[in-house]
Amino acid sequence: MREDTGQVHARPPWAVIAAVGITVSSAVLFLLGMAIELAGGGRATTIGWPVVWSVAMAFFAAMSWHGRQWGRTVLAVQAGLTWLLSAELIFTQPSIVDSVTRPGLVVGITLAAAIAQTLGAATAFTPPCAAYFRRAREQARLLSPRLRKAVLTVHVVGSIAWLGIITLQSALAAVARTVGNDVALLRSLYEAQYIVDNLFLGKTSFVALFSGLALALGTPWRLTHHRWVVAKFALTVTVMILPIVVYHPVLDRGYALVLEGRTADDVSSALGFWGLLPALGVSSLMLLVAAVLSMYKPGGRTRLGRGQATATAHTPGSSKPGTPAVVSEIHEAAADVVSLSLKHPGGDALPEWSPGAHVDLLLPSGLVRQYSLHGNPDDRGSYQISVLRQPDGRGGSVEAHRLTPGDLVKVSRPRSHFDLVAAPGYLFIAGGIGITPILPMVRRTVADNADWRLLYVGRGTRRMAFVDELCALDLDRVVVVTTDNGQSRPDFVRELGDLPTGWVVYCCGPPQLVADVEAAMARERPDGRLFTERFVATTRVRGEDTPFQVELRRSGKLLDVAADRSLLDVVRATVPRIDFSCENGLCGSCLLPVLDGVPDHRDEVLNAGERHRTDVIYPCVSWSRTPRLTLDI
Repeated sequence: MREDTGQVHARPPWAVIAAVGITVSSAVLFLLGMAIELAGGGRATTIGWPVVWSVAMAFFAAMSWHGRQWGRTVLAVQAGLTWLLSAELIFTQPSIVDSVTRPGLVVGITLAAAIAQTLGAATAFTPPCAAYFRRAREQARLLSPRLRKAVLTVHVVGSIAWLGIITLQSALAAVARTVGNDVALLRSLYEAQYIVDNLFLGKTSFVALFSGLALALGTPWRLTHHRWVVAKFALTVTVMILPIVVYHPVLDRGYALVLEGRTADDVSSALGFWGLLPALGVSSLMLLVAAVLSMYKPGGRTRLGRGQATATAHTPGSSKPGTPAVVSEIHEAAADVVSLSLKHPGGDALPEWSPGAHVDLLLPSGLVRQYSLHGNPDDRGSYQISVLRQPDGRGGSVEAHRLTPGDLVKVSRPRSHFDLVAAPGYLFIAGGIGITPILPMVRRTVADNADWRLLYVGRGTRRMAFVDELCALDLDRVVVVTTDNGQSRPDFVRELGDLPTGWVVYCCGPPQLVADVEAAMARERPDGRLFTERFVATTRVRGEDTPFQVELRRSGKLLDVAADRSLLDVVRATVPRIDFSCENGLCGSCLLPVLDGVPDHRDEVLNAGERHRTDVIYPCVSWSRTPRLTLDI
């Protein structure tokens, strides 16, 4: 047993360490160049780029360290941009190079930094790194909620600043056309445009671009899966290219004429009627369109996005587990039972839950299984689940037992159909691993000073998890029944007959145990409240599966449901993003609202008193009693 370090992987391979180290060294070189320029009395217009570039490199290097493949991709793109911008600076804008105090040294350091950044990006694509990113791709792709908000804030501020600067440039260009023969004012206006251009325009555009890339690649939106994201990216790149191919040449030409003492009319005649305004106006319009796209998100998915959604939707349970988690601690709770502690890789708080809740666990192999939470609901830093090893099961428990601290999994948001209701008292009945959802309920009733009693049935105390903890809560209220020493199972008829008025019963365990309690409850307390949780679906007596039609009201579809298909399969063929997991009526994740018709409930979620409901259905196993069923989807 060991505690997790909080990293996505215990230690990245040497190649990843080398790639990140080389990249960081290039950032240090950029900052060194800035420091040399500052020491020589350099101007702010020449030292802003190293800061923006170095911060971007450090961020994407950190993302690469944590296994986010898009981090190294953006680093490679940034390395290419470094060479492009360096070439533009040296060969097309020598006046900027000449404006620094030590041009030779600063240019040399810039080229050394570009070489180091290229080496770092190239190292990130070596085979050892590729294997590391391939293992971490699914679990570590997304930004944590806290980091996503920070990057989104940077993106919004950068985009607003970019639009504001272009608007300012447009205003300066428009005023420059109206000053007539005032050469001094005209020169001041062009110098102001140069200062704004050198100090802010390029830097804010790259802040908006890199933060936008991080949001697209590090969130479910992705870069190529939605039309509005593709369109916004194309607009952003176009607005970044316009200054290089249109705006800068025109500005340079106009400024050269101003330095010759030409008037505003002469400059306008030389540059054409509109001068700088067309490029600036088109840029402003494109950024406004990009902002509208961000707000309304039109267009739906691209072909690639639709293909990915379909593939994801047809993977059982894939629509549910989405929160990455790392196994931080493992211990043996009983014979063949392991308890796992799960934490968010970034240390973020996990979604809240209440006693009786369970989660879907996505194992590294892709298997999805449901497990009850039994830790402290007030502890948002970790989840605790326990798994009984079943060698003859479907493989999930065996794989869970092979997990080690540091392994990555995914969990869904907790959900519950086994909530603890307010009552004068509680009788808890648990069998074997069925104690897991009962344990936090017992803790809660103890904390609330409520009356309670627990019947805990198992083959032997060696195989019964949490026996010592439960007995320590109140030995007089806990009855442990073991069948390996000849003890018979409790007489549930007598137990329920002696139950105080108003008490509710909670039962979780093997199918036969739950069936016995249900039978005893129907005999002794037909009006009482019984809440059950099953791990295995029961075989219910049902009528013939007569074909029927299902209307999807919001989708405008009328579909035929044949006797040999499930309602879930038919609906998901048209609406593939419907949540589902167990497909046997146990977990309740596929709940759909019913507008008209009478469902035939065959699930294990609704209790006996709820099976008359006509407003919901669990389509993985349930059917329709009427020729048509109308769903609100």
